[in-house]
Order: sequence, then C-alpha cells, then structure tokens
Amino acid sequence: MALAVVIIDVQASVRYPDLTPELRRLAQSLQAEVPGSMFQIAWGDEVEGVLPYPADIWDLYLHVRSVLGELGFYMGVGIGEISQVASAIAGQSVHELNGTAFKSAREAVGAAKSATGAAVALEIEVAGEPELSAALQAYPHMINVAARSMTRTQRAYFTDLILGYRQSEIARRHGVRQPTVSLALHRAGADQLAAMQDGLRALLAFVASYTHWGAEDREARR
Repeated sequence: MALAVVIIDVQASVRYPDLTPELRRLAQSLQAEVPGSMFQIAWGDEVEGVLPYPADIWDLYLHVRSVLGELGFYMGVGIGEISQVASAIAGQSVHELNGTAFKSAREAVGAAKSATGAAVALEIEVAGEPELSAALQAYPHMINVAARSMTRTQRAYFTDLILGYRQSEIARRHGVRQPTVSLALHRAGADQLAAMQDGLRALLAFVASYTHWGAEDREARR
C-alpha cells in the first residue's frame, strides 16, 4: 500500500538556539489534524511523519504554515511504499521508516531547498512515477512564478490568501481597506490561485487512488 512520508525542515535553523518547543507543537498539531498520521521530531530542525492519505498534502502544507507562523520551512513529500508501517503508525518511531516513500521524501526536501526564495517551498515526488511527480509539481511552480513578479506588498497579501484569509481579513491584518487588497491581488495576477489549489487537490486525489492500485492494475490503466 502506498502512503506519503512528509519531511518538514525549518529554514535558516542556525538562527534559533532551540526549536524543540515549536517542532513538538507542530508534530502534535499535525497528528491531531490528520487522523491515523504519525509525526515526530527527527532532528533539531526537522519533523518527519507518515500521512495515510496523500490527497491531504496541500491542506497539510497550509496547516504547517499556519502553525509555524513566521518560521520559514521546506516541505518534501514522498509517495510510495513504506516498510515497517505498522510499527510506525502504532507509535514506536518514525525513525524506523524505510522504503521508496521515505527515499522520495528525502529527495523532495532536498529539491525544495534548492528553490531559493520560493513562496511555496514544497516538493512532491511519486516513487517510480516521474510524469505524475512533474504534474504535481507544476502547481506549486505556477504559484511561485506568480509570486516572483509581485511587489513586497502584493506578495504579503498573496501569502495571506494562500493561507486561506479572506480579503477583508487581509485588509484588517495589514491596516488597509479591502478595495486596496482586492486591486493589489488583481494586478498581481492572484485571481487564479483558487483554481490552482483546486487543481492540485484534484490531482492529489487521483494520485491517492492511483498509488493504491496494484502494479498490474496501474500498468493496465496506462
């Protein structure tokens, strides 16, 4: 059965003497948010976990952003097979994980780190499926391309929009009027963000179903 391994790595962690309280709070919050998941602190600046249903990845990413606040992070996701799943989910240790999902997650977080200045530092890899991986990555890439051409103010509004704030809430957060936010987002080309997110969620749902088929079934449906 294919599952997702998630690696969350805090950016510029050397600036912070001790991230343990924040990372512990994040791991506990993720487990509460996603039933059947398992998250633990892996290193001084990393949280690793198992996600039972890959379709939840984008919403999980948004949840991590809301919990970590101003702390930047990279997130790598590997979808594939996992060994010792039962012991990990039972709560023994995420550190025991191995398999294609774990290896893909490690490669994905490395790729996320190479995307300097990305608005969405998220990489998703489906083990043994480069075409699916490329299709999934197209959505975060489109969001990042849109963000690169924005002014600092537009990008601040855009980031809040990604996190799910309504325009009226964004206006209150930044001490401006709602029409100011609306115009800035429109000029920044952010109108298509909802469509991008819906497209990513739909593709993730397909990947979740596709990777749960057996190898012979997948080959037959190509």
